[in-house]
Amino acid sequence: MAIRSNIVLMSTLARVKEWLPNVSTPDALVQLTKLIEVYSMVFADYLDRWTYRKSYTKFYDVDLGQDYVRLPAYPVALDALGVPVVAVYNDGALAPSYSTAMDPAYFRAYPEEEFMGRVEFPVGITPGPRALKIVWTGGMANAAEQVAGLTGTTTPTPEKLTDAKAAFIDSEVKPGMVVAVTAPVANAGNYIVIAVNSNNALTVTPAWAAPSAGNTVYSIADTGFINLYPDIEQGLITQVMFHWKQRDKIDIQSISVSAASGSAGFITAKPMGLLPEVKEALNPYRREVL
Repeated sequence: MAIRSNIVLMSTLARVKEWLPNVSTPDALVQLTKLIEVYSMVFADYLDRWTYRKSYTKFYDVDLGQDYVRLPAYPVALDALGVPVVAVYNDGALAPSYSTAMDPAYFRAYPEEEFMGRVEFPVGITPGPRALKIVWTGGMANAAEQVAGLTGTTTPTPEKLTDAKAAFIDSEVKPGMVVAVTAPVANAGNYIVIAVNSNNALTVTPAWAAPSAGNTVYSIADTGFINLYPDIEQGLITQVMFHWKQRDKIDIQSISVSAASGSAGFITAKPMGLLPEVKEALNPYRREVL
């Protein structure tokens, strides 16, 4: 099955298997993978937010006197200078063109988790149907596991790690994080991020022992959904384990019957209700539309 494009996987098959060591057949592993996908979607729906971190565009109707909106994908990302990645267009015309972005001095975007994607307009905005267009980058994470790469390039003076396949800003890499390099051997060790220059480039310290072109293997701790939201990930593992152990007792949603033999060919089960302890882990992260 395909997971929705605004939802990030909240754990991995390898990590779930650590709790179900006897599950090893190919069919069983496929079913576990589907459960991780299903419950990542169920969790996102319960949280009432878009969990995948990427660029989004959303249009809002604006009422007279309205002075804020909430974005469904948050925390809001920051650019290399620490500025929220948010562009606002306010056009109350019958056929809005959204041709000119609002001066950032006239709105305030809160990037932190606890503000739930709040964007405020202290001086007011023009009302009207679809009068507001917001383009922003936000969400909880863009991968289940931490940032890692196999194709990094290191260059000296200043010491940079570049990787065309990376998304350092979108993945919430920040100064002070540790880049662990395992290959090539000459550069193996831990490096501290000094600056996030772009999605594809970091400045680090100390100095590289030698430049390397496209063959640097690295990982960055404290990134990825599992590292950023360990309590939610553990909740997903708990829910998947419970579902797996109760799979023979779950209500049947649909059965595909083979016309040739009259036997059941494919059975679909309903997702189980969330466990109380799982809801307790999710509740602090639920979006509240006030």
